[in-house]
Amino acid sequence: MLRSRLRLAEGWTTFLLLMFLLLSVVWSVRAAAWTEGLSILQWISLAAMFLGLALAKQRRIPGVVAHCTALIVGAAWVTVMLSSAFAPPLIPGGLVPLGSSWAYRVNVMYQQMVSWFRSPSDADSWLSNWLFLSNLSVLTWLMCYVSAWSVFRRHWVWGAVLPAGAACLLNVYYAPPRVAVYLILFCLSALLLIVRVHIYLRQEAWRQAAVSYSLDVDLTFIRDGALMSLLAIILAWSMPVAARGQFMND
Repeated sequence: MLRSRLRLAEGWTTFLLLMFLLLSVVWSVRAAAWTEGLSILQWISLAAMFLGLALAKQRRIPGVVAHCTALIVGAAWVTVMLSSAFAPPLIPGGLVPLGSSWAYRVNVMYQQMVSWFRSPSDADSWLSNWLFLSNLSVLTWLMCYVSAWSVFRRHWVWGAVLPAGAACLLNVYYAPPRVAVYLILFCLSALLLIVRVHIYLRQEAWRQAAVSYSLDVDLTFIRDGALMSLLAIILAWSMPVAARGQFMND
């Protein structure tokens, strides 16, 4: 009974590939060190992925209800995560007490946001960094939830690859060169995820058509896909270097 409940039609390999794909984006943002508190993004992404997976597999729940649930849960979880990363130097009336509850911190954040909207020039200096982190947290939740929903409800892999790829490329473009390693991880995860979802869709079509096939066909395709993906990444990574060397020689 427990094994049947934990069984995933698309395979847990699909979820692991999606997880590495999305975490590669989050890790690249954290490695860029745009602001403090970026470590909360990975916990936000994991929660969004698991919630997206759970809601996607509940076929009896309409999409509108699932999306509204994700927004409510996401707002609460993002607020909790932001409150854990929240450490303003001063608040009206004194210092934030050490060990203060997250509810107290949320109340302080709300007061500071209201004061910022009323008079941005008089707000505390830490508030701009906190607002930037808030926007990243919301975007991370939406990206990870939509990706999990697209893969496990619609079986549309590009709903995960395209937004995550755009975010990864944008971050790597402006980030220091050391962040480029996460782009390699993203490309490898994306290519393998595309292969895995394609295999699943083919298997479903074969089952409906009563076509016999080898049970280890997915492992074979993933193995070959991993080799081809690594080769494609190595070639794509070396081509600019070779082209630049030829240009300098000319």
